[in-house]
Amino acid sequence: MRDLILYHIPTSVHSQSTMLGAFAARSSQIDYGERKIIGELLLNYQSSSVINSYVQGTFFHRTLNYILRQQKLHEIYLFRHAITDLINCLRQPLPAEEDSVSLVLYRGQQMTIFEKEKMKNNVGEIFSAASFLSTTMNLHLAQIFAGDGSDDNPYLVPVILEIYLDTGQPMRPYARINNSAEEEVLLSPDMKFILMSCRKLHDNNRIWLLKLKAITEKQQEQYALSYGETFLLLSEAREWPTQS
Repeated sequence: MRDLILYHIPTSVHSQSTMLGAFAARSSQIDYGERKIIGELLLNYQSSSVINSYVQGTFFHRTLNYILRQQKLHEIYLFRHAITDLINCLRQPLPAEEDSVSLVLYRGQQMTIFEKEKMKNNVGEIFSAASFLSTTMNLHLAQIFAGDGSDDNPYLVPVILEIYLDTGQPMRPYARINNSAEEEVLLSPDMKFILMSCRKLHDNNRIWLLKLKAITEKQQEQYALSYGETFLLLSEAREWPTQS
């Protein structure tokens, strides 16, 4: 259904104007610093450079991912111009050295204990990224973002997603972010994964390691025959940390 909205309903000057107006209306409650950034974005919006605004981790970033996670079609429709522009920014050729190789990506985050248990009990099932998913090629960085489990909140657990992605397969759009200090690779919404395992990290029993394999639409059909057609959304308790 989301694909129908994003790819079969054309964007236009009107849809861009409507989307920018919606951002302006929502930004009235944020602090002055972020409101200034959003104001500049609204005045100088360019489809080809929208990814630069996204990776700053501002209100723009949070709003798009919140809307996608909520799965409310009227909201996705309203902001589809920015979502489509960002996905199109991810449609760029890979460097020659990364073509037809298997990338290992990591994501450190905190997850509710209920989400972790749901994943632990559904090894072998198909999971889908509800929103844009920021990952890194640096395991140590992912471990820092996950934390060590010493937080006071008993309902959150640190997890590391270890994602295997075959660049030689026709996956949903993704791209390495240029000049990213975090070695970031951004994945587009609705990318599908098979959960291969869910266990505690061997050298830290507070952190959970979830191994996932990105799959194509064709592979999705093959796995469905073996494992069923249950689709679970990869959600998150915290956003990917913003750049300072």
